[in-house]
Amino acid sequence: MLESLTTRMQDFFVNEAKKKITPPTQPQMDNQMGGVIHITTNVQVSPLTTSPSETRIKQMKVFLDYLRHLIPLVRDGFSMHENSPDLILRRVAKSPDRLLPFRQKAPTAIKAFEVIYGNTDLLCTRVGLFNALMFRGVFYGSPFAKDDLVWFNTLDKWHAFYQTSKRKAKGSDLSKPATKERYFVNKSAYGPSQAARSTEVAKFYWEESEGWETFIKANHDAKEMFD
Repeated sequence: MLESLTTRMQDFFVNEAKKKITPPTQPQMDNQMGGVIHITTNVQVSPLTTSPSETRIKQMKVFLDYLRHLIPLVRDGFSMHENSPDLILRRVAKSPDRLLPFRQKAPTAIKAFEVIYGNTDLLCTRVGLFNALMFRGVFYGSPFAKDDLVWFNTLDKWHAFYQTSKRKAKGSDLSKPATKERYFVNKSAYGPSQAARSTEVAKFYWEESEGWETFIKANHDAKEMFD
């Protein structure tokens, strides 16, 4: 299926890039005024060595080749390529949540669809919004999100879960505050370190989710949302 998708993408971008770009024509000069030599020029504009369309095709080919190169990760599983001699496969396999372009196939995303995003009706409630916010703003890319993600019905449920978590994570004791925080939060999940990512924002998310539930259920149109 992924091979078919990348092929269709390639055909689309190639067709778009092949649209003709008409170069500006050099106007002819033919002065008919008396006593002036008639000069008519017909300048041929030589095409660039690499036209914009050719450049775009080459760029899209690089992108599509990259997608095809990573298909084995989805087909075989990430663990099969964590020690691959292929540098690209190895790096993406070790950090799929951050590097895999097939976003819905990343481990954390798969877990989230099972636990959080599966029930669209619940997502429109305060509890659903709270869980979605916690996943994106706190848990994403963390060991907890990938392996042990849980749905929390209230803020108190989350606090109780956090305080009683004693699970051993890769040999580390979660009774240590710093280790526990790293289990729930990956500060570099979206790239450069994000110091603001913390479990402490849970209270803020819970408070904000109440107003957003009313807003979403009002079914505002695009203009109202923009305003």
